[in-house]
This record gives sequence, structure tokens and C-alpha cells, in this order.
Amino acid sequence: MRIVTVVFLGLGLCLAVQAQDLARVRQTLDTLCSPFMDGRGYRHNGSQKAAFYLADEFRKIGLRTFANAPDYLQPFKLTVNTFDKAVLRLNGKKMQLAYDYLPHPASRGGKGHKRLLFLDSTFVLDMSKRRQLLQMKHLERYAVVADDKSLTYLQTDSSLARKLQQAGAWIDFAPRVIGSLAPRAVLAPTFQLKNSLIARVHASKRIGFKLKQQQLNEYPCYNVVGYVEGSEHPQQFLVVTAHYDHLGSIGDVYFPGANDNASGVSMLLELARYFQANPLPYSVAFIAFGAEEIGLKGSLHYVQHPLFPLSDIRFLLNLDLVGTGEEGITVVNGKIYEEAYQLLSRIDLQKQYVASIEARGAAANSDHYFFSRMGVPAFFIYARGGSQAYHDPEDRPQALSLAAYRGIFSLIIDFFEALSLLAPSFSQP
Repeated sequence: MRIVTVVFLGLGLCLAVQAQDLARVRQTLDTLCSPFMDGRGYRHNGSQKAAFYLADEFRKIGLRTFANAPDYLQPFKLTVNTFDKAVLRLNGKKMQLAYDYLPHPASRGGKGHKRLLFLDSTFVLDMSKRRQLLQMKHLERYAVVADDKSLTYLQTDSSLARKLQQAGAWIDFAPRVIGSLAPRAVLAPTFQLKNSLIARVHASKRIGFKLKQQQLNEYPCYNVVGYVEGSEHPQQFLVVTAHYDHLGSIGDVYFPGANDNASGVSMLLELARYFQANPLPYSVAFIAFGAEEIGLKGSLHYVQHPLFPLSDIRFLLNLDLVGTGEEGITVVNGKIYEEAYQLLSRIDLQKQYVASIEARGAAANSDHYFFSRMGVPAFFIYARGGSQAYHDPEDRPQALSLAAYRGIFSLIIDFFEALSLLAPSFSQP
């Protein structure tokens, strides 16, 4: 279908988020990122606390419930590896957790002191040294220090890789340490250190560590789902999604997850309030997903067990990392659903809501992905610029400028209103 610019001339029904609403947004961010929520992870039931908080907010807003989730909660279960304690010392000096190093998310627990065995690319490519390593005894007494080239080489040398599985611990490096999650503990104690510590590690003779790990099986999680009924087409839906979970905590260090993704959840709540007061011809559903950070588990579960037919979704917008925006926004799937992207761009061209809009192709990087795979037209919007904190303890509410928050909020409202007027049907090319 052809979309013409005149469509937007009658719009302008959207009201930008007012100053008092941004104060409410800040309050939502502070709540979701509080120590009580413990990074919205799994050790201290932070994920569950966040889900119950959002269900209560849905109830206060007045959203309707679906028959299979009468309390707004769609349960599912997962397995996740967690760490109750992590300590690492180089030559007796304690390293700073989450700033100097992080344990690999799939690490097993353990403790002890290990001599360092440096495995660089020259070591593994020297056949005599390789033979010495294959014949080496008591490898469990060593911590292997590996560089990128040697790790790549090990993927092609199964004999050496099997031998090195006997190592008592592993160390590798990255430009910065970034937290992540894994379902199971399958590795020897493994630590990732920031690159600036490479020289210090090479000057060291041994490490000491203590890693207390617990694998949580059949852990209860929830998607939180509600909707505003449409005035003319209540059986067809526009959908807003955002994941509320984050990385939780390791020992006494927790990951607040302000931009990722308390920002998206706060905007989802503000949009729910707006559309509850200003219903569209189509119903608008709001889904806050759990377990995104451990492989999009919540959205996968939802797609496999939808509360209403996926074929009834006219369009889905997923919000993740929307707490900044000094440089504008990026639209994942913008190059897939080109007509929908043109509609979004034309609205912004007229209203100048954000600094710029850029389109990306398909990517499996947030909760829109499994919907797209099922043929549901979907965008994932994230903001660019501002705070660069990501999967670390510095992703705090006070670091977020909310520079594009009003603009993204208003752009989404105008986009949904335009979709309701045009009743378009978008499909993948």
C-alpha cells in the first residue's frame, strides 16, 4: 500500500510527556533499580519482585486481563547459574569485582591458589611446546591465561582443547568487562579481566580465588500482560513490549539496569496510561517480558503460548535502551518493514520528535525477534548517545538523560494512531 504525507496533517492528538510525568518516570526508574529489586535477577528473587510490581501497576492503570492470565502474570520456568560470592586476587592483591573482572556466567564454583600458565599464540603453534603441554601433569594446579588467538586456535585443535579442560581455572581478557547470564555451570572457574590488567597479570606468578556458585533449576519467572480494549476492532492488537529483567547481582555487587531496561519498562507504563485514557480503534496490548537477558526466554515462551492469536497483531513495538537519545534512535527491522519505517520517518520529519532515525535490518538482539520469526510485523527501537554504561554497575537512573524520552513517547503515539487510521497490513518482503 502507499502511505502519503497528508495522513499526518490531521494528527497532533498526542500530548508530550509533561514535566510531572517525567518525575513519575524517574520514580519508576528508581523503584526498578533499587537495591530491593537486586538487579531484577534471580538470587534474591529480584525478577519476581519486579514482575509483581508491574502487575500491580497494570492493575492501578486499569488494564484488562486475558483469560489465561487473570492476574496479569504468565508463568514459565528456567534454569540459571548464579554467584553468591566472587573474589579474585593477583599476587595477593584483591581485584574489584565488576570493574576489574567478572566470572564467566557458565563457571563452576571453586577456590584455591593457582600458578599461571600463559597460553599465547606462539606457545600453541610451537609443536615442541605443544607436545610438552600435552604431556604436562597436574594441570589442575594451574590457571590458564589465554589470548584471543590461542582461544581461536583451540577451536581447531581438539586434543589440546581436551587437555586444557583439566586446568584448575582460566583467565581471558576484554576491552571492558560486561556482565551476562548462562543457564548452567559447565566451565572450570573462569574469569574475564579488562585489558588494562594484562601487564599486571603477566607480571604475576599466581592467582587466588573463591567463587561460590549456585545453579537454580525450575526457577519461576513471569511475563506481565494486559491490554486496553479497542473501540472498533477489539480483537485486533497493536502491541508494546519491553523486558523488565536484568542481570541481578554477584555477591554484594548488583547491576541496576537503568537503561537496560528499566527505561523501556517505564515508557511501556507511560504508554499504557496514555492509551487507557485515549483508546484507539484497535486494542493495545502491553507485555513486560522476563528472562530476556538469558536468551529471550520470556518472549520465546510467549510466542509459543500466546494469550491471543499472533495473527491478530497488527504491529509490535519493542522498547529497549531508551533512556538516552542525544544522537537519535535506531529502528531494528526498519529495513525489513520498509513501508512501516517510512511511516515512522515521515511522522518524525513533520514533528521533529528525535534528533535522527536510522534503520537496521533484522537482528536477534531483543524481544521482537521471535515475533518477527513468526511473521508478526515488529520494530525494536533503541536510543543512541548519552550514557555508555551497559551490563555494569554504573547503569544507574542518574546516568540517564532521558534526552529523547518525550520524543520517542510522542512518536509511538502518533505511529499507532496513524496505523489505526490507515489499518495497514505489513508483511516481510
